[in-house]
Amino acid sequence: MAQRADILDETRSEASETYGTYSSTIHGINETVQQLTKLLELDENDEKQSAEIVKNLLKNGRVSLISYKDDLILEIYDEQMKNGSELLQLLKNHHRELWETQYGTKFSWFRSLIEEIEKEAGDVINCVLTRTAEYGNKYMKSCPLLSIVIQLLFESLSDNDMSTAFDNIWNSLTNDGLQSITQYAEYIIEEIMNKQLAKTVNEKLGGPLFMALREYYRNELFRILKESGVVNRNSLYDLALDCVAECGWINGSKMIERKTTKRNFDTLMDFVNKMKRSNDLSSSTTMSKNEATSTTASINKIQSPITDEQEVSPQLTHDDSAVCSKLVVVSTQHENLARMNETKQVPVENILSIAPRVPSPNNQDSSIATESELVSGATAAPKSASDEKIPDHKNKKQLYVETLREDLATMPSCAEKSTMELLLHFERELLGDPMASQKETVSALLEKLHDQVNEQELFSNDIRISLQNVKTSVYGSNSESAVEDLGKLLEILRPLHIQELKRLVEKTKEAAELIRDKEIILLIGGTGAGKSTTIQFLTGCEMKNVPKEVAPGRYLDHITAVKVPNYPGLKDVISNPEVRSETRYITPVAIPLKDIFGPGETGNIILCDAPGFGDTGGPEVNIANGVGITEALKGCKSVKILALSSFKALGDKAQGIQELAHILINMIANIEDRLDTMHYAFTKYPLKTDINAYILNIKEQMVDKDPSLRSDSAFVAVLKDMIEKTHEKQEKIDPIQGDRKPFIRTLLRGEGITCPEDAFRFSMSPNTQKFIANEAQRYEINIRCAAKRKNIDLVKYYFDILKVLKELTKEGFAKDAYEKSVRFMSENIEELCSVVKEKFNRAFESQDGLREGDVQEYKIFVEYIQGIQKPLGGHLESRLVSPTALIQNIHTEIQKRRQDLGGKDLSSSVVEIYLGNLKMLKKSFPELELEYRKNCKDFEERFDALVKSADEPILANEFSQAAEIILVIYKSSQVLNVHLSEKVEDKYRDTFVLLLKHLNSFSEKAEPILDKIRLNDDNVKTLNEYMNILRSAKETSTLQDRFSTYAEMLKNGTGTSPNNFRDLNEIYSDFIEKIVKYFDQINIRIKELFEKNGDYALEQIEKLVSDMDTIRKIPEIEGKTSGTYYRTVENVRGYMQQLQKDAEQLLVDMDKKSGSINYSNLARSLSRLKNAAWSNRVSPGAYETLMRRFT
Repeated sequence: MAQRADILDETRSEASETYGTYSSTIHGINETVQQLTKLLELDENDEKQSAEIVKNLLKNGRVSLISYKDDLILEIYDEQMKNGSELLQLLKNHHRELWETQYGTKFSWFRSLIEEIEKEAGDVINCVLTRTAEYGNKYMKSCPLLSIVIQLLFESLSDNDMSTAFDNIWNSLTNDGLQSITQYAEYIIEEIMNKQLAKTVNEKLGGPLFMALREYYRNELFRILKESGVVNRNSLYDLALDCVAECGWINGSKMIERKTTKRNFDTLMDFVNKMKRSNDLSSSTTMSKNEATSTTASINKIQSPITDEQEVSPQLTHDDSAVCSKLVVVSTQHENLARMNETKQVPVENILSIAPRVPSPNNQDSSIATESELVSGATAAPKSASDEKIPDHKNKKQLYVETLREDLATMPSCAEKSTMELLLHFERELLGDPMASQKETVSALLEKLHDQVNEQELFSNDIRISLQNVKTSVYGSNSESAVEDLGKLLEILRPLHIQELKRLVEKTKEAAELIRDKEIILLIGGTGAGKSTTIQFLTGCEMKNVPKEVAPGRYLDHITAVKVPNYPGLKDVISNPEVRSETRYITPVAIPLKDIFGPGETGNIILCDAPGFGDTGGPEVNIANGVGITEALKGCKSVKILALSSFKALGDKAQGIQELAHILINMIANIEDRLDTMHYAFTKYPLKTDINAYILNIKEQMVDKDPSLRSDSAFVAVLKDMIEKTHEKQEKIDPIQGDRKPFIRTLLRGEGITCPEDAFRFSMSPNTQKFIANEAQRYEINIRCAAKRKNIDLVKYYFDILKVLKELTKEGFAKDAYEKSVRFMSENIEELCSVVKEKFNRAFESQDGLREGDVQEYKIFVEYIQGIQKPLGGHLESRLVSPTALIQNIHTEIQKRRQDLGGKDLSSSVVEIYLGNLKMLKKSFPELELEYRKNCKDFEERFDALVKSADEPILANEFSQAAEIILVIYKSSQVLNVHLSEKVEDKYRDTFVLLLKHLNSFSEKAEPILDKIRLNDDNVKTLNEYMNILRSAKETSTLQDRFSTYAEMLKNGTGTSPNNFRDLNEIYSDFIEKIVKYFDQINIRIKELFEKNGDYALEQIEKLVSDMDTIRKIPEIEGKTSGTYYRTVENVRGYMQQLQKDAEQLLVDMDKKSGSINYSNLARSLSRLKNAAWSNRVSPGAYETLMRRFT
């Protein structure tokens, strides 16, 4: 029960999304679920499947029951698939209740519409409800309310019109508003149409269609208005809604231009134009799809048995559709085969639209359709197994799967590819391939597909609905529905199958080689004209009218080749019982004339089968047809034209003859001059029909009375040629009873176009031209979108497609779109390149220098440009920016900055930033390595010159200047060290070595002077000069700073120490110390003299003291030697005092006259005292004082 509840919750949720959320809706769904479960006697033991069946019935209608036939009691199934069954009525009641609950309660105008129609034409409501019950939400599109109103008002829309006319009406109304209703007047009663267009006295529209369009446009329009910045002033949004609902997106939006700002209005129109383009492309997709699947249309139109002389049967009414539904299940293979049409997916609803043949007067038994009462023109399947021909669908599917694989291998990642990958998975699954992807892979692919559709800006209403259908089928584990829905989605995403187009063109080229320089007969005619059958007849095939299976259990009478000669190429000539071309490219068949006329004949006749013009095989065949035939024919020696007209394609106004004439006119230049090469043959014409009279009547009754046709000289000329040639002989092709020989002789005798390269020209139908124009525009938009996201693989893919279109079609719109795309892409890349270069250059020139992010960003862009060279080079050619130009930009910027640095100090921060930039760049761009080295060498030379400049001031003892230079050297070394490594440090060290050597040289030069016993004045002067130099160096604070800095470097281990490194103070002190030491040595000698000679030394030490005085003239030495010097002076004074005492004692002794007086000692003492007069220099006044005591 839980599983059933979960699925039914989903059903309620989906109903809420479709119709809205009301409690009554939920109650109604619950009740309907119970009734359906009971009516179908669903298996209560399999709750999940039972709930799934009910869910699909409510969503997808009664046709969804086909997928569950094997799960139901057959008797119940058959009964409920009948017309007017209880199941159908129950579903109709369900949808009617939803209408009333969700829309009738909310919109009074809708309620009034239902009441009015029910009163005046109740069958219309019943028809729409029956269709909804049968097919569910299939035609509800993105706005069920609008869909219902359209179906109710356009009451002549049949089920067969829903995939064509209804889509066209929907697209017009949802793009161009209410006013476009007049384009579809044939489907709506004039009075009803006028009511929808009528306005009140207030010039307001209020009809149901207008009101429904308001609801359709409302949310999207309000969102766009809001995102565009349009202010909802004075109910402007409601006014805009009225305008858009009436006049469509573009014209309606323009009506509010003066009520908002220009900027906001321009933004609004950008949104609107983008949406309009998307919708237009979706519309063109639908158009091309409808054009390419006329097989289904031809079946839906229910033609009579396809024999040569019978008329077309009338179309069945809607009420017969239920009977058709029953017929669908005649074959147990139906569910698979109904979706298979070679590589095209045929939706099951198209098969459901096949109705039984209207009984002829001779057969009144039509109570219930059986296998003998089949599609128009069908006959019962033969019972003989030997006569039955059942197509090998599985082989075709396997070939289709292989083609899918091949196409996927060459595609970039995109929504189209993901859709094809999903399609491949489910096709393989249906084939029972055990290697099909796992469920998780499918879910991931679905999610990826959704993201890609969003990224590629592909979302439109049709794609949104189609994608939702795909998800429903996939998650509902319904592989067949998934294949069908994916096929539909793929046709929307890829209206033009470019790979198939290229394959067809390649086949045409192969055929062109076969007919090069040959004389050929080309069969021309519209699809279904009988070209393939005529070739089979002319080649001598045995032809019979046999039933041909067109769907499981359904057959159409068809003239078929039952015995085929073994001629090359003939096996590729295939006819089809439906109005659908089997010929997808030009096919030549050569027939030896001896096989026709007997052994006496020589040579061949070459017949060329070609796809029908206006072919139903899709736009790929139409384009390849126009391109391929033209190119193939240009290489022929001569070409005869066999123009075929089918009685079946005549139409009520002879459109078939007109179409054939215009095919010839469009294909052959100056056709009036080449009419002699034309042969006309007629297929499927009743034997008694006078073709000449018929064509003559066309001219007289239609052409002569129509000025536009009458003025078409080429058309009139072809028509007259037909009249003239059919007057002489009418070639009616009878493949079964006819004789080919006379006709072949006529063909052989006829003239051919001998210069086909001048005669044949590329020709396409207006629909194909419009399709190519839309496709070209679509790919142009896709290129812009992919370029915006830098998805180059996808850009290349779209460029390749556009180029193929351009080269194949030679049409202006494909060429213009390609050239515009090339111009856009090149300008876009150039603009992006300019932005990147400008940003990089600003960063390169900035004071902060390049950041790693700046370089990486530039590198990524260079790699991006490198990456697009190969994929886009063939398209943009010289317009494509070269990665070399980006590298050259770096070189240019380097040179500019290098020139700016010419006058800057090496220690400047700009130099540091510059070299740092270069080093950073060369890591990401190896090609800049030489540039970096060159710059390093240049700066090394400048650094060498700077270092050299320090020599002169150092040697000249200009220590301030030297200090400044050393400072610059130091700062420069810090800048250059990371770029020139140890070289800089070594040269900085060399500068200090020179300085130290120079300063130490003074100590060295002082040594020989100080080695002397005595110093003369010059010696002392020299020492004093040295001292002054060292003092100057020591007192130069900037030089001291340089020494400190270098010492710090040594301490931190970042510098190399020169031998015996000493700072200035040490050098200075050492020099002083040497002189002081010399001074001390003098003192020692004085002391030794005193100790040795006593007072006798006074005379000897005079010179030594004089030397001391001389040395002490050096300021630093005077202070350093004061103590020693004055102690020496005291010693001298002491010795003199002692002499004084000795002399005084001698004098005392003389005064006392005591003892003997030693006059010699006295004389000697006085003499020494007298010789010590020099002591006054060291001790002023001491000598005079001493001597006064003697006098």
